[in-house]
Amino acid sequence: MHLRWFLPVLLIFAASCDRDDGMSSKTALDTTPHSIVNMYWSSGHISADINWRFISSEKTEGGITVTGAWNVELRNAGTISYEVAITKFTFEDEDEFQIAVYDPGKYDIIDVTLDPEESTQRQGNFTIEVASVDIANSIVFMTLWARINEVD
Repeated sequence: MHLRWFLPVLLIFAASCDRDDGMSSKTALDTTPHSIVNMYWSSGHISADINWRFISSEKTEGGITVTGAWNVELRNAGTISYEVAITKFTFEDEDEFQIAVYDPGKYDIIDVTLDPEESTQRQGNFTIEVASVDIANSIVFMTLWARINEVD
């Protein structure tokens, strides 16, 4: 008589343990490379090709920490020199909703001076905090924020 109730309870328990909460090992981090070609800043003279990808994730108390790598080629199509300081990276989903921000801090800001018709490449790593692997996988855009000044 008691065994008749044991099997349904066991099945319900097994089904509830199999739920994917976005942080389980069943959800893999998407490490596909992403690219943005010819991103222009408001000056119209400075553009960039941006390549980035996630490398790994690690569980934390509040969600996960995602580590990734980025590479940017900056170009000056103008006739004067510009100083470019990359100050922030934002990560957005396909609806351009901001999911996370990476702030390199005042000591890790990427500073570059570009002469007319010059280009240069920079690369590095980033870490961001998100709630789950599913949310990390929803990120499809990485945008660079920069301070751009004419060089006298």
